[in-house]
Amino acid sequence: MPLHPPTGPHPPMPLHPPTGPHPPLPAPDPAPSDSMVGAAVIDPGSSAIQPVTRLATSPSLRTLPSVVPFRAPVRGDMIRNGSVGVYFMGEYIGGGSYGDVYECTDEWANPLVAKVLKPAMSFEEVRRQWESEVNNLSRMRHPNITYIYDAFFYDNAFYIIVEKCLYSLDRVLSRIDESWLPHIARDVLQALAFIHRHGHVHKDVHPGNVFVSLTSDVMDNEHGPRVSFKLGDLGITRVETDIRMVGTIMAPWMLPPEAMDPASFGTVGRPTDVYHAGLLLLSVLRRQVPQFNEAEILAGVPQQVAQSLHSPYASALANALRPRVMHRTQTPLEFWREIQAALQYVGSASG
Repeated sequence: MPLHPPTGPHPPMPLHPPTGPHPPLPAPDPAPSDSMVGAAVIDPGSSAIQPVTRLATSPSLRTLPSVVPFRAPVRGDMIRNGSVGVYFMGEYIGGGSYGDVYECTDEWANPLVAKVLKPAMSFEEVRRQWESEVNNLSRMRHPNITYIYDAFFYDNAFYIIVEKCLYSLDRVLSRIDESWLPHIARDVLQALAFIHRHGHVHKDVHPGNVFVSLTSDVMDNEHGPRVSFKLGDLGITRVETDIRMVGTIMAPWMLPPEAMDPASFGTVGRPTDVYHAGLLLLSVLRRQVPQFNEAEILAGVPQQVAQSLHSPYASALANALRPRVMHRTQTPLEFWREIQAALQYVGSASG
């Protein structure tokens, strides 16, 4: 299946996309993992009309109490965004630290996904979390970032309606191989570069937040569907000058050294996203999410594991996983150039 580079608002890079056919898409695992926060299996042959985005990002909430009753939606519920949008809830997909995710459709029967923020914090904290994610998704329009369609407050719950992808990457890690890496890397690193150009840091790049998308053009029968990878869940994305690791929920294996000991390793910033991208691609090569503990992370074990791999991409990943921020690969573009150099070596060796 050919993988064509996306045509989005970002300026053209003087780089070349991976060549050759994209590896075949495997079937996902039967049950989604707990880290999944936005995608579900759909018919790859289906093609939905893109509904017009309707964002109600500033509902009148000042009169609501700090603690309100919450009822999770169930299959068959009809959810309304005032008088401008109606959504029909489907099956529960999965959940993350901040929200639960459900299948849904709009009035046109377009398949979408509804993220409902959990009432795990105070009402005002949940509202701020919701506003942050909505604002980030609304501003950061990019082909490799999940697309937001709607956002609103309904029945004491905060909703975010986003596009529906095939599945998250963590559901197929055990069934993919090294040939996927340059395709995943190019799309995810482009998304991170776009986020960084807007002065933000994602802080939550992992296989459960990368989604496999299949795009078809019903008016073009000569070309097959195009596979792309999209970065989602911008809920904890922050302006780089306003990063606070305190209160940020992150899996222990994802904690970068600079979050544990900034005096020794540096401060959390854009290179932190590069580190997380290195962990993501390490998961691809090893076909499983790594489970490093705090001592191993501080000792640089992730870098050592990457360097020991029998892969042309080992050095690029090891450079991205250097414990000290100042010695690490600094930007997504620099990371991609190292991967592209390895990819060209693979191509010349096979030729």
